[in-house]
Formats: sequence, structure tokens, C-alpha cells
Amino acid sequence: MHYNTFPPIRQDAAAWLERLRGQGHSGTVLKPGESCDLRQTDAAAPSGSPSVE
Repeated sequence: MHYNTFPPIRQDAAAWLERLRGQGHSGTVLKPGESCDLRQTDAAAPSGSPSVE
């Protein structure tokens, strides 16, 4: 997934996180080059974070 690569898909990642948290959810904005494994229990953990087994 990508965002902010050109004007029509410009997004405010901080506002997105705020909306998620306001609804009782969590999220993580990944930096360029980071990834996450959606098979993890904690899917929001950036790569390099300890996985939950």
C-alpha cells in the first residue's frame, strides 16, 4: 500500500491514526522500507518487531 506519492492520493496519516484510536482501534503508519506481516497476532507491528507466536 502506498500514499502521498502524488496529489490525488494525498493523505494525513496522523489524522487517520487519530480516527482509528477514537473508534477504539489501533494502527501503525509504516515508514518507507518498513513492512508488516498480516499473519501476526499483532498485525500492526512493523518489521523488525518481535513476532507474537
